[in-house]
Amino acid sequence: MRVYTRSVFSIETGALLESESFEYAGPIAECKGATGEEKALQAKQAAFYDTMTESYKTQFAGQSAILKSLTDAWTPILQAGPGQKGFTAAQETALRTMAKEGTAAEYQHALKATKAGMAARGMGQEVIPSGADEQILGSIAAESAAKQAEQQLGITQANYERGYQLFTGATQALMGTAPIYSPTGFAGEATGAGKEAFSSAKTIQEQAAAGSPWGAIGGILGGAASAFTGGFGGALGTAVGGGGGGVGGAPGTAVGGGKK
Repeated sequence: MRVYTRSVFSIETGALLESESFEYAGPIAECKGATGEEKALQAKQAAFYDTMTESYKTQFAGQSAILKSLTDAWTPILQAGPGQKGFTAAQETALRTMAKEGTAAEYQHALKATKAGMAARGMGQEVIPSGADEQILGSIAAESAAKQAEQQLGITQANYERGYQLFTGATQALMGTAPIYSPTGFAGEATGAGKEAFSSAKTIQEQAAAGSPWGAIGGILGGAASAFTGGFGGALGTAVGGGGGGVGGAPGTAVGGGKK
């Protein structure tokens, strides 16, 4: 392939007067715009961006619903404060009833055993309790009452401890829910897909502009016009082909002074 670095044409005839060139057999860059594969890739990127955008809308709507559900569930607990009860009314009633009935059963068992021992001392005869026996029976009743009070107090403490646990759990849940279900990561993927599609489209547009013959022709004509008008103030023959006459000389003399 021959590469021309300088060519001089006759203005009158258009004939080539001078030229400088050389043979070239190396790599070349073709100004032919984007390839079909590049255009297909850009189309796929644009379609993927559309898909990601629609998916983001769906994802955001779903996440908003989840956030609302969790917020509605945990907010009342948070608003109740750290001094709230943790058991429901039914749970508290059941626990207190179990403790009361259990203590009463133990008291009756202890009372029965004590009276049986007293009866055994009377050779099977019913005896009137002495002062010492009355103290024993009284101590059994007192122990039973104390145990029942202790159990009831334990239920109350456990109730408020459970309430505090719920309060701290609600606080942590509401603080941690937003980052977990945040749609920003998904939105970032959609935005990234849009940037890639835009970058590819821009590259293809630039390649198309570079590969257009009108762009190359415009650059050549612009350069030629600049050179022509710049040298027009001097000798036309000198500017074009190194010939002798000035502007007032014959055109053939001005242009044709070069070598063939």
